[in-house]
This record gives sequence, structure tokens and C-alpha cells, in this order.
Amino acid sequence: MTQAQSYEAWRITYQSDEQAARSAFDTAEMLRQELLVAAITSLERDVSQALTERDDATDFIDKILDEVLGQDRHEWTSAYDWDDALADVEVKMAALKSGKCLHQIAEPAAQGLDAARYHWLREQHDKGDDSVTIFIGDEQHGPGHLDAQIDEAIAAQAKQGGAA
Repeated sequence: MTQAQSYEAWRITYQSDEQAARSAFDTAEMLRQELLVAAITSLERDVSQALTERDDATDFIDKILDEVLGQDRHEWTSAYDWDDALADVEVKMAALKSGKCLHQIAEPAAQGLDAARYHWLREQHDKGDDSVTIFIGDEQHGPGHLDAQIDEAIAAQAKQGGAA
């Protein structure tokens, strides 16, 4: 074999190897793209299913709350969330179990919560906490004598014929 024939044989082999390598690369790239498309499709399907399940669960909870608390219950807001709804259901169920009217259970619970809030507010006010400001009417009141200020406001309202 001559040198030219050897070179030609090498060139044909090289081109053949290069074509095989390109073909293998193209096949690998095609498979990679197919796998990506399949993974994205699967992920989109899973997310869609999760959203559907979440929406179905929320609808189910809304229907239960409508049955337990009535159609005129609070709407979901940042001020009324799952914990508030659960607390309302617990009060309603306690009333049903005890045979008492709902207001016989809810009012004392609400009064206890109001009392706890008031005691906290009074403590902050009496400590002189500058981050807690008390307004009664249009007047801002400083630390101390919160009870007397509230009593005065209640008395003034009563004189005007308003309910406290």
C-alpha cells in the first residue's frame, strides 16, 4: 500500500468515525430534549393536580363551614383565617354538645378574650410603653389612669343616650 492509499484509508476511517460521533451526539441531544419535555410535562401535570386537589379541599371546607356556621359566616381574609374558622366551629360545636344557646357559650369566651386584651393594654399603658397609644374619642391619653379615662368616656356616652 502506498502512502497515498494509506492516507486515503485513514481519511475514510476518520470521516466515518466523525460521522458516527456526530450521529451519536445528535441522538444523545435528541434524547435529552425528549427527557426534558417529558419531565416538564410530568411536573406541569403534578402541579395542576395539586392545585385541583387544593381547590377541591378548600371548596369542601367552605361547604362544611357553611353547614356548621351558616352562609353568613366570615369570608376568608387576612384578618379571618383557618384558625379563626376553627375557633368558631369549636364554639358552635361546644354549644351544640352542651345544649346551650350559642350566645351562652360565645359571649363569655369573647368577654374573656376582651378582658385579656384589656388587661394587656392596661399593663402596657401603665408601664408607660411609648409604642402603645390610647385614644378615647379624639384625645390621646398618656400612661396611667386608663380605667378612669374609660369610665369617663362610658359615662359621657351614656349621658348622650348612647349604649356603652
